[in-house]
Amino acid sequence: FQVFVEASAHPVLTMGVEQTAEEHGTRVTAVGSLRRDEGGLERFVTSLAEAYVGGASVDWSTAFRGRGARQVELPTYAFQHQHYWIETPSSAVGDVTSAGLGSADHPLLGAVVGLAGGDGVLLTGRLSLVSHGWLADHAVWGVVVVPGSALVELVLRAGDGVGCGWLEELTLEAPLVVPERGGVRVQLSVGAPDGVGRRVVGVFSQVEGEGEGVWTRHATGVLSVGVPVVADEYELSVWPPVGAVAVDVGGVYERLAGVGLEYGPVFQGVRAAWRRGGEVFAEVALAEEQRAEAGRYGLHPALLDAALHTAALGGDHADQDSSRPGPGLPFVWSGVSLYATGADTLRVRLAPAGPDAVSLLVADTTGAPVASVASLVTRTVTPEQLRAARNVAHDALFHTTWREVPAQHETPAATGRWALLGSVAPPYLDALSGADGTTYPELADLSQAMNDGMAAPDTVLVSFTADSGSRVGDPTEARGMAHRALGVVREWLAEERFAGSRLVVVTRGAVAAVPGEDVLDVAAAA
Repeated sequence: FQVFVEASAHPVLTMGVEQTAEEHGTRVTAVGSLRRDEGGLERFVTSLAEAYVGGASVDWSTAFRGRGARQVELPTYAFQHQHYWIETPSSAVGDVTSAGLGSADHPLLGAVVGLAGGDGVLLTGRLSLVSHGWLADHAVWGVVVVPGSALVELVLRAGDGVGCGWLEELTLEAPLVVPERGGVRVQLSVGAPDGVGRRVVGVFSQVEGEGEGVWTRHATGVLSVGVPVVADEYELSVWPPVGAVAVDVGGVYERLAGVGLEYGPVFQGVRAAWRRGGEVFAEVALAEEQRAEAGRYGLHPALLDAALHTAALGGDHADQDSSRPGPGLPFVWSGVSLYATGADTLRVRLAPAGPDAVSLLVADTTGAPVASVASLVTRTVTPEQLRAARNVAHDALFHTTWREVPAQHETPAATGRWALLGSVAPPYLDALSGADGTTYPELADLSQAMNDGMAAPDTVLVSFTADSGSRVGDPTEARGMAHRALGVVREWLAEERFAGSRLVVVTRGAVAAVPGEDVLDVAAAA
């Protein structure tokens, strides 16, 4: 939906609707019908015009009927009711030259700058699910991860800018996770050339909000000036290949999802496939909504990633083995060359290249080479590794979760002597059956009993429950209960004789002990 009209005496939701849409990378029009102190027809017609400018369909003949209005020729182009908005790419940046930088001219990068005192180069960018929403279609175990093909694309772009068109090797060290909210800053550092023109490259990221200096290295590699010639034996002009047998690709993405690779529509590019011995041939294509952007990439990451999905179609090189603890993701890329740019449909040849490794050749629809990978080694990734890679500083709000334990350990029995301060509900007393205990109004009364010779109890329970008739409570009651708890803790810590005892705070209805349970005692929740 693109237009929202709030029919009310005064709009209060329009700004929230527009902000919500903006956070999802969408532009909408939200208007009210009337406003406070503006309840007449003039306000209503003005609001109608605002909706009309935003794209709503309005029958103006009704408004003009009986008023002597007549149609006239439009004076200039500007009055024609047709949208000609300039659609700026979501990843576009402002004028970086004013900051002493150069434009990287790439959808995933914003700026490039040469480093003083040497021949190194630094490229920077910012990734988020708002500016690069298509990345959300690449999830591993439910975590949005920048595909390895995107890191290869970035490094090849960096190499192209310094005259190093061949990626000798790129090792992926840690997953680059895109946070659900906010963004992640990306830097590519390209070192000075050595004696034969080779340059060391590194890919780093910093999650926004972490503070200065917290950078993670995700990949390191070597760029070179040499570009190997594609061997004639890999020619893909004959299609389908001679001697290849067609393979059903109907359930390939369901099988990949079963091992943790959750691809959305943008990355579901496999259209057809064939097998010939240990080789797999396939046809992959970009999703329609991404084709307009293909020319801005060397090779669109979603297209190159889709070329790798053919490994799940079987063969000696199939890297999605069900016996593995997790999916196999790109780990080491070797001998990567890019021969042509802007492709939106590819012919793919995947062949074994060693243990857990494949070689890859991709060509356009005429069979002309687009890119090749001499060797790609995969490595298993577990959910635990991805959770470690995700930065918890951006996990929205923290909340309480409860871990289920065996029933025999749900209510540990109190041993030895116990003391109860205040009153507590009978279910809690049942857990103390068989123990020797006494009830005291306050901690001071317990201290006095100990002064009179009583041994310190092993466990002291303090009951915190709202005293008012309403379990919901109010701010005054919450503050009072929090102060009381603080006072008890201070007294407890000040009394050395309690050093061997355990203080247990008892509430009821103050937290949701099971999912969906209502919190009834807000005062005790404090």
